[in-house]
Amino acid sequence: MEALDRRNLIAAAAGLAGVAMLAGRASAGPLEPPAGPVTSTGKTIGEVEPRKALVPPASGPLQIVQAGSYYLTGDVTGGIEIFENDVTLDLMGFTVSRSNGGAAIAQGMATFANRLTVRNGTVVVRQGGGIVLGFGNADGAVLEDLTMRVPNSTDNAITLGDNATLRRVHVLVPEFIFLFSTMTAGRGTTMEQCRFLNVSDGPVLGQFARLTDCEFTGTGTTLSNEGVRCGPLAVVRRCLVHRLRAAITVGDASVVEDCLMNNFDTGIIAGSLSRVSGNVLDFGTGRAIRVSGERVAISGNRVSRVGTGVELVASSRATVTANTFAGVATPVSGADATAAVGPVVTATNIAAAGNPFANISVA
Repeated sequence: MEALDRRNLIAAAAGLAGVAMLAGRASAGPLEPPAGPVTSTGKTIGEVEPRKALVPPASGPLQIVQAGSYYLTGDVTGGIEIFENDVTLDLMGFTVSRSNGGAAIAQGMATFANRLTVRNGTVVVRQGGGIVLGFGNADGAVLEDLTMRVPNSTDNAITLGDNATLRRVHVLVPEFIFLFSTMTAGRGTTMEQCRFLNVSDGPVLGQFARLTDCEFTGTGTTLSNEGVRCGPLAVVRRCLVHRLRAAITVGDASVVEDCLMNNFDTGIIAGSLSRVSGNVLDFGTGRAIRVSGERVAISGNRVSRVGTGVELVASSRATVTANTFAGVATPVSGADATAAVGPVVTATNIAAAGNPFANISVA
């Protein structure tokens, strides 16, 4: 009886499984495709990202007079002029140049040029400049994945208005070609992973600038050129500045951290209420860090091969702690009763000092 009951249970289970399979097949619908041609159910590329092709003219500038997204189909030798807001221009790897005195890419109206984007190509900078999108009330320009070549020019490679963004923009200047200034931009400029090589002067930026993972290299050996200059409330992080007279200058309430500076007269000039920390400054002819205001916090920097490590002004109220000085004749100068400067200890008495705020000086 027990074996018979087991066989009955197995048969019942198999019957239920068969019913379930039949029910599943019944709900699956017809297997044959519907009659008629197969039609697309998706969107075209034009519907997903509507873009218009731009054919370079035989002569004169290529003009964009309506908002929208555009892409090039070839090199442009007469420059590009943009007469409207909200334009996105993809160079598609082609080169834009202009030899008749105007900028290679410029806004066509003096009163506005808002939210213009240029990406993916090469721009040649000659007399008249490279990219000029900064007249009047120009705002929100975006430059991405561009190479700026400067065969010969005394004008800016880049001129932008407020709230501009630059990502992976490379400015390449041959040795000893003089640029009046590499770049000027208004307030709220953001720069990420940009490289400016062999420049006569670094960029000049307004307040609220944000620079991250950028490189700025000067030309020549006289250190007569300025470096990166930012207004108040700037943040400069993980940047490399080499062979420029004043490597990084920031206004009040700014931050300069984790940067590398080499071959300078003055490494960092910081305004009031700023913080300078975690930087490496090597081989300077003057001072590594100069305070130009009050209540600047300077900590955790490594300074080597300069005459003066930190130069304070009178009544600076600065704090100078936990820095390392190697081969520096004067680690800290200008300190008075208002400044809080950690004791400068040498390698032989570091352990004895036992002060986490001490500055360390080694030969």
